[in-house]
Amino acid sequence: LLRRHVVAFPKRSTVDDARVMIAKSQRAMGDDKAADKTLLDTLTLHPQGDLVDEASWSLLWPLIERKAWKKALAMADRILTHVPRERSYRAEGRTLYWRARALQRLKAHEQAKAGYRSVLIGYPLSWYALLAQERLKAYSDETFQEAIKEAQSGAEPPPSPLGLIPDALWSNAHFRRGVELARMGLKTSARRELQGVDISASADDSPAIDPRVLTWTKIALYDMTQAYDLATHLARAEEPAFGAHWPSGEHRRLWELAHQRGFSALVESWSKTRGLDPAWVYAIIREESGFNPKIESWANAIGLMQIIMPTAKGLAKGTTLNPTPALLRRPEVAIELGTKYLKRLLERHPLLPLASAGYNAGGGAVAKWRKARASLPLDEFVERIPYKEARGYAKRVTRSIARYRYLHGDGTLLALPLGSVGRP
Repeated sequence: LLRRHVVAFPKRSTVDDARVMIAKSQRAMGDDKAADKTLLDTLTLHPQGDLVDEASWSLLWPLIERKAWKKALAMADRILTHVPRERSYRAEGRTLYWRARALQRLKAHEQAKAGYRSVLIGYPLSWYALLAQERLKAYSDETFQEAIKEAQSGAEPPPSPLGLIPDALWSNAHFRRGVELARMGLKTSARRELQGVDISASADDSPAIDPRVLTWTKIALYDMTQAYDLATHLARAEEPAFGAHWPSGEHRRLWELAHQRGFSALVESWSKTRGLDPAWVYAIIREESGFNPKIESWANAIGLMQIIMPTAKGLAKGTTLNPTPALLRRPEVAIELGTKYLKRLLERHPLLPLASAGYNAGGGAVAKWRKARASLPLDEFVERIPYKEARGYAKRVTRSIARYRYLHGDGTLLALPLGSVGRP
């Protein structure tokens, strides 16, 4: 059926999905050669498809699992000819990082160090950049410091879209009203006006308005009105573009706007009370709710930190709180209970990526994985998390912690110990 789909609908966006599913079936039936060919066809025929990162990893990971380092190196080089840059947050710099690991295992250390530097430069403050920096530290602190300096002083980022606002945009009545309403702190009304801005409706003789200028101007206005959720929602779609350049100069402002610190008084206070890094709490809120205190998921997780009622009732023991859905929508309650849960997870799993995975999949699941794979280093352990959502969540939250710490903290880089994860 999948093959018939590929033949019958060669131009549909689902063709690459069908090819990846065919490859999974071939792999499951033990026909690795056929699976590799199908996946390589996916990269060749659908280089802009949304499954290129998954297809690439399905080619590379089996070789890494078997520790077939020479074959993994050759496959990584082949993948990079088709997909020179990953787009998914789960995969930013992944092929380059594991290519460097293969070189390191093959004792080609100078080439490995160059590979790790490429990850730092090309995918700043990503999950794989954090792993790469630890690998460089293991060579020497001097090697690491040189690489960081090279990354920070790399190619100039593109001009900031937050420069002068074009006259054509100022002439739009919805935009002007949105700005004034934002200045008055009326975020709901400002949002309504800004959503009415149609840049395609400019006069024919007016210069075209860059959509990024409008998007980032909206984000800056939402930031002004403390509409943290609206700013975060818009900024998420811009991550692949601004995340390709180190946060320096005017470009740093985009990174800061994309990493809002809503409800900061509560976050800072409860983080101090619990002995937690506030960057972790901001990261969890950003990933869970996007700073929307009223949101409720399909699984009935409620509020800023997306807590379900049974968990809330357990966390409320020993307090005067009697959790209800309405109560969990109050930021002060959500953050009090959410940080209590984070504290428990960190005590049980004292590595931030593991504790973060526990927030998504449950502390018991992480304990089970650690018992089964206690000897694995952190990078391999995370790649083997069996739940795709939890695996991606651990990476995404950890990179957000690194970004919050660098942008809004003391400017230090998050360190990740890469030794074995150990038993719980």
